Amino acid sequence: MTINIESIKSIENRIRTASDCQSILLCIEVAINQQIELLEQTIKTSGNLSDLFSPLTKLPTSIDDVIKIFKDSISKQAFKQLEASIEQAKQIIEYAGALGDLVSVIGEASSRLPECFAQAPEALTQSIKQKIGYKVDDLIGPALEKVKSAAELINNTIPNSINIDTSSAEAFSESVRTSSINKEYIISEYDRIFKN
Repeated sequence: MTINIESIKSIENRIRTASDCQSILLCIEVAINQQIELLEQTIKTSGNLSDLFSPLTKLPTSIDDVIKIFKDSISKQAFKQLEASIEQAKQIIEYAGALGDLVSVIGEASSRLPECFAQAPEALTQSIKQKIGYKVDDLIGPALEKVKSAAELINNTIPNSINIDTSSAEAFSESVRTSSINKEYIISEYDRIFKN
């Protein structure tokens, strides 16, 4: 998912500085339509990350092949999957935060220029929250699930080596911020477990 947080911030600034109803309402309408379109595109393509890494779910049965291939997977594919999954989830959560800020700015605008929102002040922000919020939720859950699957893939072989909380967006953000993933440690643990 390619997210341009700056474009949302630009929309927020235009809404903050708008002085007439026509420009503020047009700006809100364009912003909402753009973000809904982006979200719909992203929901359609968000499965691509899983597709890229599906070969990791099947490992050879010979112990020598398992050791050789899994070590390569840990140093290459498994970490690529984990890192890509974490990055995708972080972007989606950051995007959700930016959209929340946009809704707040629209709320501020309705207080500043109540005549612009005389038709449906409360209904407008509710509509935005529903149209955009549900689509964001459709992305956050699967993104966290991808992180969980990638971490489990590594943890199944080297228990407790990846500790990322995927129970909620807030828990994920905190655990990624406070825990580091030490690739060298995991590879050395792999060698210790399987080579001794």
